[in-house]
Amino acid sequence: MDTYRMKLRAYLDQNPMGYTDGDSLLEELHWCYTEANTLENPELRRRFQELYYSLPELSEDKFDYVFSVVCGLSVQQEKLAFQAGVKTGFRLAAELLE
Repeated sequence: MDTYRMKLRAYLDQNPMGYTDGDSLLEELHWCYTEANTLENPELRRRFQELYYSLPELSEDKFDYVFSVVCGLSVQQEKLAFQAGVKTGFRLAAELLE
């Protein structure tokens, strides 16, 4: 384990994290995760179509606003869940390595 840790430390020293738009390692991990795992999938697309068809009385501008708010909430919820999962993983690793 020490050899792996030393190699990882050397790699990180030579290739520092460039924190994208975030200011923490969790932000960087989340950004990398979402780049590799797009949120576009058939179920999500179907659910957004369901939202679109459930609000036919809204003007296009009002619907765009509602859609934007819903997307923002969805992204924020996914981000919080991702970060909670990473924190739980770190806690588990710490307990196992003690």
